Amino acid sequence: MPDLNAVAGDAARPLDADWLTGRLRARGMIEAGSVVRVAAMSGGARGGTSEAFALEIGYSADAAGECPRRLFCKHTRPDRPQDAREAVFYRELAPDTPGQVAPVCVDAAYDEASRRVFLLLEDLSLSHRAATPDSSAPGHSLEEAGQAVDVLARLHRRWWQDRGLVERFPFLRPLSFLELDAARCRQAAPAFREAFFSRLDGEASALLARALEDGHARVAERVRGGRGVTLLHGDPHPANVLLPRAPGRDGARLVDWNACTTGLAAVDIAYALLWLGDDGAVPAAAAPLIERYCAALGHAAAYAAAECAVDLGLAVELQLLRPLRMYANGAPPYWCGEVLRRALAMVRAWRQGA
Repeated sequence: MPDLNAVAGDAARPLDADWLTGRLRARGMIEAGSVVRVAAMSGGARGGTSEAFALEIGYSADAAGECPRRLFCKHTRPDRPQDAREAVFYRELAPDTPGQVAPVCVDAAYDEASRRVFLLLEDLSLSHRAATPDSSAPGHSLEEAGQAVDVLARLHRRWWQDRGLVERFPFLRPLSFLELDAARCRQAAPAFREAFFSRLDGEASALLARALEDGHARVAERVRGGRGVTLLHGDPHPANVLLPRAPGRDGARLVDWNACTTGLAAVDIAYALLWLGDDGAVPAAAAPLIERYCAALGHAAAYAAAECAVDLGLAVELQLLRPLRMYANGAPPYWCGEVLRRALAMVRAWRQGA
């Protein structure tokens, strides 16, 4: 069971009853009474960059209001320091994004010295489930992919071509991210080739080589034109898309915002499509999803389905480089291999269907 003092220490968060009472009152979640007990629940999860667990909350007898009985605590692993972008998203951007694209945040902090993020969020485990495909299904159903597209559209619509966003937060500049990511992929390429290229045929090797050569540059050229640029989640894989257990009453949410940046909207959509059903069905299924996405963006974006399809062509090929980044970041080889397999299948199918 986690040591709450150790978890919160770097972010100067005591995680005790008095402190949590103050935070919940500030969020309007307690109208009267107070928190009397905070306990970490057993279990939890350890990810590539962070650890997370649920908190059980007890209240005084006179407590009134929402009074959540459980909260979700996430903090950066000490051995995997990161920048402040996830805390900035929850503090500054999520409250200004209509339509609830993420869990409600009770507290978000960043410690400059240790480069660790601390988050305290609403617990969605009873109302939502991760969209991770199980062993009985090859990937998302069309409706599940549609829900992922819907929540991405809500995010993208709010920040569509918002030039003030990168002025406020320079670390979100899209070209800076693309240049850095291209350099990382080139650096990771030799080890990745040694680990995976022996499994690939000549066509697959050529597709990867082309993506490495100019995949980022082609997307950057489109970004410079200013069209289709918005705030991206950056990593909308199935474990980061929470689907509602009652779709008619709630919408999907996105978690793990430590890769958020600005860039070509289609990059988020392409990665969501990567997990759609059988690989060969992607081009046929993409058309209704593109229409759904553009309709959800609304007239303010003025982003036609044909324009979105062109951008998706660039973004689909860029997905070939995602497993290189994952491999360099220490992701398990089997997971890198699965993403590579799906990305290659999607690029081939997209080209045949184009």
